[in-house]
Amino acid sequence: MTFNLRQEAGSHGVDFIRALNAATDLSQGKSEYGRVDGAVRYVYPPLVALALEPFTQWPVATVVEGWFWVSIGLILLSIVLDAAAGGVRFGNAAGMGMMLVPAFYYRSMTVELNHGQFDLVILALVCAGAYAERRGRPVGFAAAIAVAALIKVWVLGMLVYLVIRRRWKSAALCMLFFVAGLAVLFGIVGFGEAEVFRQRLFEFVGKDDSYRYANMSIFGFARVHFTINHDAAPWVESKVALALFVGTGFAALTWGMWLALKRGATAQAPQARLILALTVVSLLLALPDCERPYLVLLLPAIWAMLTVEGISSVLRAATMGIYLLLTFNFAPPAHRAHGIAAIVPSIPFLCMAGLWALLVAAVKQREARAIA
Repeated sequence: MTFNLRQEAGSHGVDFIRALNAATDLSQGKSEYGRVDGAVRYVYPPLVALALEPFTQWPVATVVEGWFWVSIGLILLSIVLDAAAGGVRFGNAAGMGMMLVPAFYYRSMTVELNHGQFDLVILALVCAGAYAERRGRPVGFAAAIAVAALIKVWVLGMLVYLVIRRRWKSAALCMLFFVAGLAVLFGIVGFGEAEVFRQRLFEFVGKDDSYRYANMSIFGFARVHFTINHDAAPWVESKVALALFVGTGFAALTWGMWLALKRGATAQAPQARLILALTVVSLLLALPDCERPYLVLLLPAIWAMLTVEGISSVLRAATMGIYLLLTFNFAPPAHRAHGIAAIVPSIPFLCMAGLWALLVAAVKQREARAIA
């Protein structure tokens, strides 16, 4: 499986090289946020650039190749941690198969490895946090999320899960770890870089790609199909339609989080695993700009739906159908899409929304069976 993934993904590493260039600039006493690679700047907190700084003297091809194999290791580590958190025994061939196959035969994983993104580090940290909580150490979950947010700030939205679970102390510690981590990082690179980072972050959120098929969030779908954009002729060019779609989407996400909140305080391990997966999927749907590689973070949701006991065969089959759809490319057409054809490149978003609905149903189903 790894060989096939290696052949398909290649080793372009465009995002990794951008971070490596930022690390090179940092090692030369320059700003890690100053260089423009293509149309995009380095937009992460300094942690990634500082971590890569020791490798800036190595041949770029060697470092990119090394990151590919580190990424493969992170996939395997995530599977091990999530299996341990979910109580899936390593000797359970069916259970482990339902985790290994989606991880290695998955379109977003190919894109992730091709770009050399850092979402697999976040995936491993989320799984490590889930394992820590399963072991009765919610502070470990808080620390894992804080570190992940120092890679990509939007991961801090996972604090919602700690609120749902009523882990108030852990939520406060997570914020403390994150703020302290930022202070240390900017103390190393210079506090003046904090304002530059803020500017780059807002530039990234407002970039043109957020109005294209590349954006898999509620905002992205609405912008492609209800506003003027490069990728598709809108079904209806209307700010009212856009606002209604986005408002309905966020109302649904809020309702899902409310259902989770009512069950979070007393949720046992299987239910907590589903609630965590629901939180991750909800966060991805709510992002201003959700890129295709981010969808590797759907894996814990897919794994949970396929391995948690007490989920109906109908929900499992629907999850498998969504996973199979997510193995396809659904690349945007060479020319602007029109009519019903415009929906095809948005299928990954629809799959993510469908997975969210299945998780809500599973959370309610698990509760009903527990009461019965």
